[in-house]
Amino acid sequence: MDNDRRLKKAKTSDDQNKKKKNENGVARPFLIPLISCFVILALISCLFTYSYILADFSSQSQKGDIVIEESEQILFVITNGMTTTQIAESLKDMGLISNVTVFKLFSKLDGYDGQYKTGSHYLKKGLEMKDIMKILSSDTVTKKVTFPEGFTVKKIAARLEANDLCSAEEFMNTVNSIVKDEEFLEEYPFLKNLPDRDFALEGYLFPDTYFFDLAATPEEIIRIMLDNFYDRYTPDYYTKAEKLGFTMDEVIILASIVERECRISAERRKVAGVFYNRLTNPFDSSLEYLQSCATLQYIIERDTGFIKDVLTLEDEKIEDRYNTYIHKGLPPGPICSPGIESIKAVLNLEKHDYYFFVLDSKSSSGSHLFAKTLKEHEANKNQQ
Repeated sequence: MDNDRRLKKAKTSDDQNKKKKNENGVARPFLIPLISCFVILALISCLFTYSYILADFSSQSQKGDIVIEESEQILFVITNGMTTTQIAESLKDMGLISNVTVFKLFSKLDGYDGQYKTGSHYLKKGLEMKDIMKILSSDTVTKKVTFPEGFTVKKIAARLEANDLCSAEEFMNTVNSIVKDEEFLEEYPFLKNLPDRDFALEGYLFPDTYFFDLAATPEEIIRIMLDNFYDRYTPDYYTKAEKLGFTMDEVIILASIVERECRISAERRKVAGVFYNRLTNPFDSSLEYLQSCATLQYIIERDTGFIKDVLTLEDEKIEDRYNTYIHKGLPPGPICSPGIESIKAVLNLEKHDYYFFVLDSKSSSGSHLFAKTLKEHEANKNQQ
């Protein structure tokens, strides 16, 4: 009986030793070929991926730039927030690809997923899928448009229409309606509480050269121009305006008048000083009228589409709230979009004792003659 116990104990000990060996991985020979298979598959996969990338790179290098003739161009627009699936479905609907799933798969494999750029792109029928991906992840198609200093909002609208971006009517309707949107005004608080005027955004659509997406809406164009204004009108400008006793809006109104009155940059600060003297410290009540010819031209151009070569005494009597010959102080709004130089001229206006100026007809540069008194001013006019 003791022998049986010893034999049973020995067997149990052997079984435990075998179990420990199995747990330590000493004896599991079937794992070796399995691991080898995984390693071989991984190497094959890496080799395939490398060959694929190398072949794709070589193919793209040999093809060079993708050229699409104007007659073949198909405008494809990626709207904000569009997913790769939505892009693929739109491409298929337009007949530019045949399989949505394949486009999505290769977008991931080639690293384009999430890289497609919002905006307009030119494609054509028959493009390879990789070429479409490359185009859609590249810069969008834009239209270069320049708005010079002194442009009115109606001229801005006309130029946008001339460049096939939107109709002038559509743009003007947006200009007049967008300022009634409370959410819009929260984004652009400097447009809040503006006095009633012909066009609420007159003066604030900053004159510059822009590159607009071909599919840009009037609202998007307006936002781009207002953002430019906001970036240019720096915080220290508000401080300078306050020291002069002006609001920001009054600075822009006066700057718009200076813009249209001056042909020579060097005279802007002096002309701004003349108007400042009339607004703040006239030595007689008649000087409270700015008597700016530029405001008359604004009225005439607004109503007829043209400006006059020579203004008459009858023009000075036009009954209009923008007529600074018959209404004291600043007009109710800007008369154009002033450039940054005119804005700076107002904020850094020249302090002097001049209250009058007249265009010097003998000067080819468009300079002015300045006077401190009406008598001096009349003498300057008689010299013309």
